[in-house]
Amino acid sequence: AVIGSLNVRGFYFDQAEPINSTSPFHLSGSAVANSTATDILAMREFFKRLATMIYTQGGSPLVYVHNSSTPVLPAYTFVTGMVQGEELLGTLQGLDYQASVGLDYLRGRYLSAPAGVPTLWLEELWSEVLAYQRPAAYRSNQSAWLASPEYFQRWRNFMALALLHDLPVWTIAPAAYRQTLYGQLDGFGVAGSAFAGYWNLMPAWRSSPMLVSRYVNPQGRALAVVANMTGSGRSVTENQIRSWAGIGASTGTQTASIAVGAHDFVLYELAPSALTPEYDADGVPDSVDNCKLVANPTQPDADGDGYGNACDADLNNSGAVTTADFGILNSVLNQSAGSSATAAKADLNGSGTVTTADLAILRAALGTAPGPSALHPNCPPTCP
Repeated sequence: AVIGSLNVRGFYFDQAEPINSTSPFHLSGSAVANSTATDILAMREFFKRLATMIYTQGGSPLVYVHNSSTPVLPAYTFVTGMVQGEELLGTLQGLDYQASVGLDYLRGRYLSAPAGVPTLWLEELWSEVLAYQRPAAYRSNQSAWLASPEYFQRWRNFMALALLHDLPVWTIAPAAYRQTLYGQLDGFGVAGSAFAGYWNLMPAWRSSPMLVSRYVNPQGRALAVVANMTGSGRSVTENQIRSWAGIGASTGTQTASIAVGAHDFVLYELAPSALTPEYDADGVPDSVDNCKLVANPTQPDADGDGYGNACDADLNNSGAVTTADFGILNSVLNQSAGSSATAAKADLNGSGTVTTADLAILRAALGTAPGPSALHPNCPPTCP
């Protein structure tokens, strides 16, 4: 009744972390003596009830928690996302994210798949705590700093890392910066595209001065995120980008070069290539792949409906992922996939157990149809 009277879809909780957890499995950034699980369980139950109340009002809850210093994962099973990044205030040197934050750290700490709870990366270039690292002219004037070319350069440095890892960000960069970049991403349709990171595409990425991740949309077009990780500008060709992105060579002659500034990136759109057998890089050709945009090399399809588990969070086969599916998955949470037909279908990532990682996959798919699958070429709009 209270949630309904407020007419809200979500909440943001600042510094919403439990205390007294020293378990390394909680990914806690700071050890606190006298560990106890009391706070953790109480917070988990609170967020569960809050999300359930919003769902019962007919909405998809937006519950975000800022927990940069202590992302104690069991407490956040039912939140929409965790806001992290403030823990890097003591790490950033020269306001240079690429030089200060390791790629292994980003993948291990911020990617949603390992934890099962999505992360929003909080950009801290604006922070007054780091004002001493700005050029002298901007140390006491935040407005001038945010409008400066030096801030723009460092913001692009930050965004290169975010895009390479498909990380949503929380930034207060000037609206013009954000609108231009987000317009490119939305225009391509990254929200409905399959993402593949440089760590899966480039075997020698650790020694490469250029890193490339990419999105592929249902029409087969690719958007490459081409990042220059060095301190000097570089030029690359389209065929180099295609090779790094695993798209296959162009059928035409490519002579033009694409300039990528130092510690900067470009978004480069690529048409499908006849030499590309399939786009999710799972070894199954698109013509027979039951999840064309999500890698699932073993093609598990627990209910035999022609959509692989990896792209079929429509647990009640209604034709779309809805809040009803959330309830079904929650009913078998933490159960073995072999314990029941429902659990087998709810094991979306094929781990063998229904976990919060599956919950995160379902949450991201809310409001969408299953697939796309080669076995159902007309879905959408007709999804059996």
